[in-house]
Amino acid sequence: MKLLYFSTQSNTPSLGVVTSKGIIDIDSFQQFNGQPIFSNNNLSLDDLNFIKQIVMHENIPAHFFLEESKLKIFSCTPFPSKIICIGLNYCQHAVESNMAIPTIPVVFTKYSNTLINYQQDVSLGK
Repeated sequence: MKLLYFSTQSNTPSLGVVTSKGIIDIDSFQQFNGQPIFSNNNLSLDDLNFIKQIVMHENIPAHFFLEESKLKIFSCTPFPSKIICIGLNYCQHAVESNMAIPTIPVVFTKYSNTLINYQQDVSLGK
């Protein structure tokens, strides 16, 4: 099961699932059925099991399936509370960077404004 966050016109991400018929708009399906949406919270294992049941449902109306090419795809974690990174995590990376191979992991943080959406240009600054 491949999850993604997307929007059609707004800048508000919605949760979707990639299928052979298109992207199922899980949040719209939930709203239609009077259930809470998922995109406002971090997903739990229970949520994933529930989403799996939705996807396996054979009678999802066609209007909940969207064409991926018409969607704006967001980052896989649109609202992270923190981003923790591991740098120089394999020998070749250290060699390519002309840096010593670390004896312990190099841990650093990033701010949420460093995330970009799918197919968005990476700004390297000046």
